[in-house]
Amino acid sequence: MRWIRQFGKERENVLDRLRDELDMFADQFFRSRLWPRLWPDDENLQFFPSINIREKSGKYVVEAEIPGVDPDEVQIEVRDRMLVIKGEKRTETETQDEQVHMIEHKYGAFNRRVQLPDDAVTDDITAKCKNGVLYIDIPKDKKKESKKIQIEKAE
Repeated sequence: MRWIRQFGKERENVLDRLRDELDMFADQFFRSRLWPRLWPDDENLQFFPSINIREKSGKYVVEAEIPGVDPDEVQIEVRDRMLVIKGEKRTETETQDEQVHMIEHKYGAFNRRVQLPDDAVTDDITAKCKNGVLYIDIPKDKKKESKKIQIEKAE
């Protein structure tokens, strides 16, 4: 019985070490230069706007949260059926008479890409910004909408 307990503890320690090694490997891999936008280093926090994509009647709506970003500093373009949203959230300048104790806001350049569906009309895209949310309306091509086909009974 004692041997089983020891074996169980030893196995648990090995599994804990293996889990820790895998976590460390994943952290190093995803924090490398290959993935700078997914997991930025704590010292260099980057702003990465959250995006929602909705489908309404006759259009798609892309919503990007960009609080603190001047809409005039945001560029929207379409390249090869890809919607590209670029910009930068700039840091507030510090004055000499203040001491910063904590910064949780994220700053920096961002570049989000969204693959557009085949029925998106890229020539008529419009955008507006309200309360820190960028709304991009992408009309749908009515000719490419799916059509239901009635099945007739054969005699």
